[in-house]
Amino acid sequence: MTRRRRIVAVVALVFALLGIAAGVSCLLLDRGGRAAAETPEEYRYKPLGIVSAHIALLEKPDAKRVFAADGVDDEMKGYFSHAGLKCIGAADEGRADIVFASGRGADWKRLAQRMTENGVAAWRLDVRNMSAGDFRALIERFPCEDFRLWMPGEHDWMLVGRAKARRIKLSAMLDMFSREGAFEDLAKAECGSLADLFASYVGRREDVMPAFEAGDMKAKVRPEFFVARTPPPMDWIVPGDLDDDIYRSVTGEMRSRQNVRRSIVEGGMLAMENGRIDDAIAKWADAMLVNPHDSMLLDRLYRLAVNAVAFERVGNLKGAAKCYETMVSVRPKDTAAMLKYAACMRALGHKEIAEIAEKRAKELMK
Repeated sequence: MTRRRRIVAVVALVFALLGIAAGVSCLLLDRGGRAAAETPEEYRYKPLGIVSAHIALLEKPDAKRVFAADGVDDEMKGYFSHAGLKCIGAADEGRADIVFASGRGADWKRLAQRMTENGVAAWRLDVRNMSAGDFRALIERFPCEDFRLWMPGEHDWMLVGRAKARRIKLSAMLDMFSREGAFEDLAKAECGSLADLFASYVGRREDVMPAFEAGDMKAKVRPEFFVARTPPPMDWIVPGDLDDDIYRSVTGEMRSRQNVRRSIVEGGMLAMENGRIDDAIAKWADAMLVNPHDSMLLDRLYRLAVNAVAFERVGNLKGAAKCYETMVSVRPKDTAAMLKYAACMRALGHKEIAEIAEKRAKELMK
């Protein structure tokens, strides 16, 4: 193992252990408790795009060029550019190591022709309100027999695949975190290690397709349909030139992140059952203690903040207070949510509760 790669591996591990993060500002609220998002399109948690771009990169860590299909916005292209890749489009000639598409309407018969022989196809999908039958139809349109399913968020999913199965070196994946241009993006996404990305890994084709066999094809897809109780095998990853101790440490951290993700998914299931919301919150709070950087959990907190702001706009302070209370229950050090909760409670006439919340927020800010 080269000295440089050992340093990169160790830095990635330390980054994960220290929990370097972007902080509460990556949620909807700033430190003063003001709404940072004012438009409906802000409903989608933007850092999920960063996670999606880097998932595509870890599947092809030696990529030099990325073809951005129609519908891929400039912000997403920027994430690839910051990581050192050249972005090309329909007007440019040649093939690319990664072909990246967003949205259900991607024309993969045409897009597949832009992939290099060993390139990968990456498809970012918003599966909100998508039926199991529709999702299966999209999989059948995907041009890669060998693919993996990833879930950066509850509704933000990715299919990433290639024409022929290949093993990927873990050492090459870790090298991604030495790219200076991508550091700021990864920090915004609170993604400080390879293990943080692998929290979103669901499985290969053979892990995914059996879920369709006995299920209701009209049911709306949810993570628990495809996320198995135990993490799937990762035999498609090889050490590369990593020493055995580093390899075991990194893959062990990956497994840990995936187990935390399963608790978050379980919390989502509990939240859908009558009278189980407190159990769901307890699951999410426990997960936050173990991995405060999980993208699906941060996505849920962001959507709670969006809902709170929406309730406030229509004068439903009880609804807003409940959202802020849930945010604080899951993430007790979220001072912005604490202050907003205090303001709602004061407006509702609960002065004592408001004063306790304000006092706690001030203590945290110190």
